[in-house]
Order: sequence, then structure tokens, then C-alpha cells
Amino acid sequence: MLHFLKPSPTNVKKLPFSASEERVHLIIGYTAFFLPIVLWGMTLADFACFPASISHFYYIPIAGDLFVRALIFIGMCMLLVYRVDGPRQFMTRDVILTRIAGIAAIYVAVFPTRGSGCVLNGETLRPFLSNAQGGLDLAQSIPAPTDLNTPCATSSLHAQAAGGSEFILQGCLHTDLTAHLGVTSPFWNNFHYIAAAVLFAILFYFTLFVFRRVQIEQDVINGQIGTHKRRRNRIYFGCAICITLAMVAIGGATVSEWYLGSLVPWWEGYRLTFVFEAIGLMAFGVAWLVKGRFIPWLIP
Repeated sequence: MLHFLKPSPTNVKKLPFSASEERVHLIIGYTAFFLPIVLWGMTLADFACFPASISHFYYIPIAGDLFVRALIFIGMCMLLVYRVDGPRQFMTRDVILTRIAGIAAIYVAVFPTRGSGCVLNGETLRPFLSNAQGGLDLAQSIPAPTDLNTPCATSSLHAQAAGGSEFILQGCLHTDLTAHLGVTSPFWNNFHYIAAAVLFAILFYFTLFVFRRVQIEQDVINGQIGTHKRRRNRIYFGCAICITLAMVAIGGATVSEWYLGSLVPWWEGYRLTFVFEAIGLMAFGVAWLVKGRFIPWLIP
């Protein structure tokens, strides 16, 4: 025989469970921290190159799915799930910025960056083609160039036939969404980068200012900020410094690329855009893990 708990008279319309603020912080923190690590691990597979940035993982098999889903998950959490019970030193501006950050994260995932981010080192992918009449036959297209540094042709695909299967060079696999849609506005052509900059700027603001505010009574002892809160604030400050370092480094590289026409070889060779993006994203993850009370000795 089933027995049902009677709902509380004061909470008749509410479900018997809720998503706590700490758990939301933990989920977002874990996702942000481990995403760069998992993506880097995917490059160890034979079929994947090591792209220039985290955004370029959009084009890597399997890793692209993880990248898009992780960012959309973070964005949806910040947009719909993340909330504040009572004032707790959160301003209306903070709530609005959280929603904007959620939208920016979704846009970064949905609007892919341009170019494959891969040097033509010979990595190949097997495309799935239908046998419908008029379908593209890669065996009849331009063969793979002998010089692997040859730029990909825009009119056709570089392909090679091997063992009866048709392959395409991974370095040729990318899309230009705005060009496909016929958009010529510089704003929309760079919308992916604008959304990423907005996202990191808001994450920096939360890490340096919002999280360091006193938000619970236990953080104040005899009118002074308690030891546990001071420890957390030091970590938040360190994370904010890491996010700032990442933004300045990537911003400087972007400006130099505008003036020089391309990044310096050693920057691309060491995949420093990916490195600094990983630093910023993992710092954001650490801050949100600390906010979610991940470490016991930081809890008052």
C-alpha cells in the first residue's frame, strides 16, 4: 500500500524538492573546470588535431558535442536556474548580468568561430554522404594537396580515397556561418568573439566583486570578516587575477593579429590561445566550486 506525504498547508503549490544555490554553483564549477581538461584529452586520439582555441573544438568529432553541450548547460543554468533567495548583497544589476552571461555562453556555443583552428598535418575525417542523385562525390573532387600547408580551396573539398572509404582533411573542415547567411556586418562577423568577451567580463565581475561580498551572517564575527570568508576571498581574488591574465593575453593576441594579419608562429605553435582560455575557464570553475562550498575548511 502506498503512503503519500501530506503537503504542508503553507507550501501546497510547491514541489517537495528544490535545487539549492550551492549545488548550482558546484555543477557549474565542475563543468567549467573539467571542460578544458576533457577537450585536451580528446586531442590525444589519432583522429583529432589540437586546435588553436577552445572554440575551435566545435569542429572536432565528439569533442565538439561536449563543447557545445557544456556551454549551453552552463548558459541555461545561469539563465534559468541560478537565483538568489532574498537580498544577500545581490543587486538587481547582478541578477541581470547573470542572465546576460547565460545568453552569452549559449551564443558562444551556437555561433561557431571561423576557421578550423587546425594546421594541415594530415588528420582526416570520414564524412557520411548519402547516395542520393546529385550528391557530392569526394573521389571526384580535388585530391588532397601534397603540400599540407596549402590553404583549403573554397570552391571544393580536398579529399582522398583510402581503402574504398572517402576522407576529408580535418584542417579543411570549418564553416563561416555569417558568410553562409550573407551577413557582411563587422559586428555579426565577430559576434562569437564579442559574446565570449562579454561572458568572461561578467565572470570576472562576479569573481572579484560579487563573490567577495559578505552574504551570510556566519562570515562576520564580532563585527569583523571571519577567517573562512577571508580564505575564500583570497581564492576569489586569485581566480579573478587568472581571468584578467587570460583576457589581457588573448586580447593582446587578437589586436596583434589585426595589425600583423596573423599570429606570431610561437603563439600558434604552443596553442597559447587555448592555454589562456583554459586558465580563465578553470579559474572561473574554481571560484564557483568554492562558492558551492566544495572545500570543507572554507566553510564557516
